Amino acid sequence: MSFCLEKGECFGLLGLNGAGKTTTFKCITQELYPNNGEIIFNGVNLKNNFNYIINKFGYCPQYDAIFEYLTVYENLEFYSKLKGVKEECMDQLIMALIKEMRLQEFTNKISGRLSGGNKRKLSVAISMLCNPPVILLDEPSTGMDPEARRFMWSVIHKMSKKGKQSSVIMTTHSMDEAETLCKRMAIMVNGEFVCLGKANEIKEKYGYGYELNLRIKPMTEEQENKMYYNKFNLDNKVIVNKENLSEILGLINRQSYEGEIREGRLGAKLFRDMEKNNGISIRNLINWIFYCENAIKFVKFGYDNFANIIIKENMDNNFLFKMKKKHQGGKSIGYLFGLYESHKDACYITEYSIQQTSLEQIFNQFSQNQMSTMIERNSTIVEEGDVENFQVSHNNEIFLSKNLMADLLGDEY
Repeated sequence: MSFCLEKGECFGLLGLNGAGKTTTFKCITQELYPNNGEIIFNGVNLKNNFNYIINKFGYCPQYDAIFEYLTVYENLEFYSKLKGVKEECMDQLIMALIKEMRLQEFTNKISGRLSGGNKRKLSVAISMLCNPPVILLDEPSTGMDPEARRFMWSVIHKMSKKGKQSSVIMTTHSMDEAETLCKRMAIMVNGEFVCLGKANEIKEKYGYGYELNLRIKPMTEEQENKMYYNKFNLDNKVIVNKENLSEILGLINRQSYEGEIREGRLGAKLFRDMEKNNGISIRNLINWIFYCENAIKFVKFGYDNFANIIIKENMDNNFLFKMKKKHQGGKSIGYLFGLYESHKDACYITEYSIQQTSLEQIFNQFSQNQMSTMIERNSTIVEEGDVENFQVSHNNEIFLSKNLMADLLGDEY
């Protein structure tokens, strides 16, 4: 890895457990001696310069470095003395930090009896002593309830922005936390940076594009009669099974859907229900066809604006599409909303949303690479059959080609 910090910047280190985040902090603080490379602060090489580190860095480790039999005040007093705070200033400094972290009611309480969230607050307070130029926070909001976590975000934001006195490097598993606090961030995989930049830059470069999530209104009894039962002279009490599936699809001119009713395709759930219950009602079949036709018809209106479209998930009347932006002349999200809004009623869409690929999805994408490497390295943990299941579980997406659209939409294509 190679990166630099600006004054007042909050920099995020993201990655799975084992990616190397805590090890990086331990190398900076010389708890571990780096095999190679240099860590330079203000032109000073930190190697063998531990006394310099004491005054320039604040550190909140992953596991609280507090003395559990000392009170909150005594913990801060101990670390203040290590930092060289003058006796006449010490009480004022400690009480200001206790107030800043909302720990007033626990000032004289034994720290070992604090809740997990308040222990993290104390650890962060210790790292803030004397406003060091660089503060290292290793998962500072771990174990906190949502309200305490939001409070911690405000504290971290203030320590980096207020007067730009301290730069913050923080690790976190929360993508919301990273996006809220960090000006720049890096995702680590197996000890290396795989991407570095602002949240929007990472989304733009590594994101797939957009996700379209939509829900289709179920057919009414009147629609079922008009579109299927009366039109094709069908008995609405027929049970569809493997033996008569082809015949029934032929009667309603939907033969192309037969290839989709199998494992790993659009009708995988129907296929499983058919096997489990020795058949499904014809109502379930025609409703599923109705959902598929309208979802694909809806997406088709914007098809030419994307490099490709993938059906990521579909469950009953809910569909999730991944839409990859074209490299040149990609349309804005506002344009897409306008385009789809004008066609939603014709496709019986009750609700839909379009959003850019999230930071969490990009993080998970990189994390899969680390998981794959871990599986390869440690075959004793995951047996061969489990490796195959792991690979298959991430390969259930269906590419929506023009040929597939033509087959499923038929004359409406």
